[in-house]
Amino acid sequence: MDIYEKAMEKIKDEQKKYKEKHFLFTGQINLPGPTGPTGPQGEQGLQGEQGIQGPTGLQGIQGLRGERGEIGPQGPQGPRGEQGPQGARGTDGTSVTILGNYDSYQQLIQAHQTGSPGNSYLVGNDLYVWSQESASWVNVGTIRGPQGETGPTGPRGLKGEIGPTGPQGKTGPQGIAGPQGPQGIPGTLNIPTSVIITTSEGYSKNHEVASNEAIPLEIKMLDTDSTLYLSSVNNTITFLKEGTFLVIFTVLAKTKSQPTSEKNPNIISIGLRKWNEPTVYAGCSLWGNSSTPTLLIGYGTINAQYRDLFEIVNTGTASFILEGPTSDELATESSLASPLVNLLIQKIK
Repeated sequence: MDIYEKAMEKIKDEQKKYKEKHFLFTGQINLPGPTGPTGPQGEQGLQGEQGIQGPTGLQGIQGLRGERGEIGPQGPQGPRGEQGPQGARGTDGTSVTILGNYDSYQQLIQAHQTGSPGNSYLVGNDLYVWSQESASWVNVGTIRGPQGETGPTGPRGLKGEIGPTGPQGKTGPQGIAGPQGPQGIPGTLNIPTSVIITTSEGYSKNHEVASNEAIPLEIKMLDTDSTLYLSSVNNTITFLKEGTFLVIFTVLAKTKSQPTSEKNPNIISIGLRKWNEPTVYAGCSLWGNSSTPTLLIGYGTINAQYRDLFEIVNTGTASFILEGPTSDELATESSLASPLVNLLIQKIK
């Protein structure tokens, strides 16, 4: 039996005893007599015992929270309210004067620790204005907008006059030589070439060429570009094209076998010159002997005009002998095997 049931049983016993005490009778009813005198007040009775408190009822479980209802449709827009009255006019602002610009705020305050109302300076794109209230420079924001788009190209202006010549500047120091570039692709040689070969054929074995006499020329091969014309009659070379030419020639010769009264008889000299003129444009001089032929090589450049005549001559003071092995001695039928004179002419400009 728990405490609640025990308390209820105790309460029922107390109620039973109360009824038996106050309502029990033997069957005889005595009528009440006259009221007697009031007796003395009895002593106060003892305080009864405090009843036992009943058990606390159990608390019920809290119910679940209901789901949130959906948002209802938006109501119609209310009518536009009436325009309010115009406000009072504000006080006129203070004009500012931009006095300069600085790259940083530190430069500004170092140059101007104080200012006057209306004074302002640009720091980058920001404008700083002197505030009288805070006694400091106040950044009021950026005032320089973004750069605009490039405008269209304007019309070409008139040609200006040539200015006066300025003083000549000093020559600067020579620069350092750059690295060597890669080797280029070989070019194609396309130079008109004339080759004239004179052999011993048709001449005696000891053909003598006197001083200031032209060396005989015999055509064996000539250019196909029609650069030259060679005459075996007067032994001249006629240029049919003008320009600058490279001239190379070889002569095989020896001195005379017997000394003569001629000056320097052992020197062999040859040269290329204009016909019947003294100036030599290409030549060579060597000591020779009478036993073995000497190979002389002359070279140079000439500027020739159309129909200019040139000749190869003995430019020395003594005669010399044109000599070389004949084709019979070389056991060949080619007349080009041992030429006495070779002449190569190339147009270079």
